[in-house]
Amino acid sequence: STANAPAGAPAPRGGKYAALFHVLDTDVAPCTSTDNPRAELDSPPLFHSGDDRWEAWSVYVPTSHPTCTNCPAASFFCFQEDYGSPFDGSPSIGWFLDLNTTPNKFSMDRGDQYNHDQPWVSNLVTGQWVDFLVHKVFSNTNDGKGLVEAWVNGAPLTFSSCNCTTLSTQTMHSTQTELEFYLTAYRDVGMFSSFDIYYDEARVGTTRASVELPPQ
Repeated sequence: STANAPAGAPAPRGGKYAALFHVLDTDVAPCTSTDNPRAELDSPPLFHSGDDRWEAWSVYVPTSHPTCTNCPAASFFCFQEDYGSPFDGSPSIGWFLDLNTTPNKFSMDRGDQYNHDQPWVSNLVTGQWVDFLVHKVFSNTNDGKGLVEAWVNGAPLTFSSCNCTTLSTQTMHSTQTELEFYLTAYRDVGMFSSFDIYYDEARVGTTRASVELPPQ
């Protein structure tokens, strides 16, 4: 809340509270489930192949966030994904901070099936809430039925792989039958001693109107 937030924290995007993930480089197994640092909030299984769903969330990256010096080009920092059993490999669709580039970037990455390509990349916005709105049709086969559309601060994204705003893509692994909604701060070990990132206004629904946030 505004009353007990640490120094430098933003006011909540909406309501009274926001979530702070303060992730140390030592937040690894056995404290967590992996050898890489992570903190996450996840839902029960919400998404199944064939579902048409809308998601929204807001993320705040402090302007004074630590820099990643001498990081390998493949270093990653995932801040949102839809994921589920059997937890085999990277998410089919994930939203990332690229902190090993100059300038730093936001990106949408696809997983193993697409060789970890980045259909969308944009300069990282810091020091303010950034609103993500995502429309997905979930499909665990490459049948042309899966799709992604997205908006950042109300502006539609254009995907470079198709020069389009609606990306036809497989949105679940072929091994997955259901996915959960995750807000996550999951990164390669060794990038920083700690990293703070804030989240608010997470929403999932069946229509755009049910999740879309009012303009800031």
